[in-house]
Amino acid sequence: MDDAGPAKVRRQPSAFLKAVIRFCAEFMEIDMFGFKTAALAAGRRFSRLFSAFFGRRVIVPLLYANERMLRDVGLSRADIVDCLSGSLCAAPSRLLIERINARCKEQHAAVATNARPTSPKTIEQRDQIAA
Repeated sequence: MDDAGPAKVRRQPSAFLKAVIRFCAEFMEIDMFGFKTAALAAGRRFSRLFSAFFGRRVIVPLLYANERMLRDVGLSRADIVDCLSGSLCAAPSRLLIERINARCKEQHAAVATNARPTSPKTIEQRDQIAA
């Protein structure tokens, strides 16, 4: 035998409860007192704060990397500390990417100015060497 007990009967909401639900729905549609706008703005702020927190959390393991590993990536420990000590609204990964790109451009410019010319010697240079 199945002793599940009596089945629960679901009661219909009272007229008062229906009126309250209808009022709340209309209140949200009308946007009385800017409640809906304020709630959306608070949600966006919380989302930004949440994103900033997790953006910093991803960067923290770089603090434990040694100098050689950071140099291979194109960073220094000071870069990591600077990006984590910046504004909470600023994205730390963007700052690191900008610094990596700036160092990469500097290194390429230095290599380009110090590189030996690879163009073939002109006829005049060959004649001067032969003479």
